[in-house]
Amino acid sequence: MKKIIGRILSLFLLFLMACSTQQLTYYSINKSLGQMAEKIDSDRSRILHLDKEGAPGYYYIIDNRGQVIYHPRKSLIGKDFSRYPFVKKILEEKNGSFAMETGGTDTSVFYRELSDGSVLCYTIESSRYTINRQ
Repeated sequence: MKKIIGRILSLFLLFLMACSTQQLTYYSINKSLGQMAEKIDSDRSRILHLDKEGAPGYYYIIDNRGQVIYHPRKSLIGKDFSRYPFVKKILEEKNGSFAMETGGTDTSVFYRELSDGSVLCYTIESSRYTINRQ
């Protein structure tokens, strides 16, 4: 029995290592964002599960006026970001992505409109993913 459990744990660890080394691509990020948007639209309590320890980027949600509804930095929730050019772009387009510089770091922002008009965003350092389609 211990051998079986040991083998199962070994296989599970190999699986986890393979997943963690999978290369992020522009395509995979967009696909993931779409899936997350669908889940949040169907069940708003999923917002509480957006934070992932060790994830290369982070999710946040802004409403249709530019107010932060959700952010991993709790102190930003409720803040008005409508004056920032990148938020204006997100609110105008509702779906898409762009690159910008933040504190000397090239950053990419991916965003998708939710059913209530708010926008789910994902920000990641541009060096953390590739443009490959798969």
